[in-house]
Amino acid sequence: MKLNLKYIPIALLLLVILVSKAFGEDREPTVAGAFYPADSAQLYNMISGMLEKANAPKIEGIPVVLISPHAGFVYSGPTAAESYKLLSRYPEINTAIILGFKHQINYRGVAIWASGKWKTPLGEIPVNEELAAEILNSADYIADRHDLFSGEHSLETQIPFLQVAAPDITIVPLQIGAQDKDIVTKLTNILFKILKERENYVIIASTDMTHYKSRRQCASIDSVSAEYIASIDGEGLWRASENGRAQLCGAAPVAVALEIAKKLGADKAKILKHSDSGEYAGNTQSVVSYLSAVVYKSGDGSDDGNAALTGEDYLSEKQQQKLLEIARKSIEAYIANQSVPEFDINDSILEAPGAAFVTINKNHQLRGCIGYTEPILPLYQTVSTCAIKAASEDPRFEPLSKNEYADIELEISVLTPLKKIEDVNKIEVGKHGLMMQRGYNRGLLLPQVAVDFGWDRMQFLDATCRKAGMPPGCWKENCDIYIFSAEVFEEK
Repeated sequence: MKLNLKYIPIALLLLVILVSKAFGEDREPTVAGAFYPADSAQLYNMISGMLEKANAPKIEGIPVVLISPHAGFVYSGPTAAESYKLLSRYPEINTAIILGFKHQINYRGVAIWASGKWKTPLGEIPVNEELAAEILNSADYIADRHDLFSGEHSLETQIPFLQVAAPDITIVPLQIGAQDKDIVTKLTNILFKILKERENYVIIASTDMTHYKSRRQCASIDSVSAEYIASIDGEGLWRASENGRAQLCGAAPVAVALEIAKKLGADKAKILKHSDSGEYAGNTQSVVSYLSAVVYKSGDGSDDGNAALTGEDYLSEKQQQKLLEIARKSIEAYIANQSVPEFDINDSILEAPGAAFVTINKNHQLRGCIGYTEPILPLYQTVSTCAIKAASEDPRFEPLSKNEYADIELEISVLTPLKKIEDVNKIEVGKHGLMMQRGYNRGLLLPQVAVDFGWDRMQFLDATCRKAGMPPGCWKENCDIYIFSAEVFEEK
């Protein structure tokens, strides 16, 4: 039989296409040399050093979601390292579903890289093709469109960290186009349906936080996002991002991840680190902020908290006095010339992330009160920031004047993490503070408020409803209720 040579080129071309499709197309790195070093040794040493310095706390449970930033490694790398340091302790996790988004092109739907490998200067990391195929075939708005990944960094910046922290892991890269509520809901439901039957995976949500505002503004805005993350409330985070109360570029990936985690039974969350570009670039007036976090199943219902707080006094009298001094000096500097003083802190407790409220009283009457309910900043910075905001931004009062400064008294409440409850009988008046939320309405009252007014449990609940802008009794229906404790101290 004579072979017809004129058909060989076409046959070979078809064979190449089929082989390429069968074995998958690899993704080459597109931001190496820009977002991270292109030299493999330099990149490995950079990531290894960041992981070694990371202080991610141990958790009693299994991580379901990690939140990680995606900026240049010199800026956001140390924050990302906290998430990946934690992941490195779980070698049984063999797949990372990475949720990113497209910065440049606002297409509708979700792009998936369903086969092949992703490359970086550190080598290759394979796609979990079996899981990717199941996700791809589950919905018509999910497409295997490799062209849509071109030039995008929100997913690529996670790969080198995975290669060092979890070298045997596989990936499923998912990139959201237009970030809207419809996609958040659909993708949440699809991924939950698929993942609920699986084990040994983690979802990584890629996002940076507030962009191009002052450090103080970023911390304030990010505290809203942190509250929703710590409460595992993706829907609340999405609503807050829509109305501008929360500002994070990856709102859709994070909202999807949080809602999946909640459906999968995750019951605890920790903010691991909060930072901003000013820590590395020097400019604190226009920064981009970063956050890393873990959402996990505790397994036994225990609450190990988001910081060193246990509900018992853990601050020494000296540390309490230092925080009161920081609060007063911060207010003094701000009302004098709107500056924020620097403090020399050499105390691991005060430098650890902490949540706190600062209350300003004048002649034994409230003059301002602002706080953070989640530990996104070192405790001393939280106190400094909240002191300034209580003096200048509490909407109930005019900004504190220089003439009033000598007459104020300061009180600081250092908070334990928020804990959601279903049974209001668990509320202990005098021990617990309350936070209440329904939709866009949210209000918080510190533990000492109920004592000061002589309220019982029901009166405390009704007062928190009013603080949230809702009618008394709102807590009886469709309302999320959280309790917390506080260590309270004041100037003497």
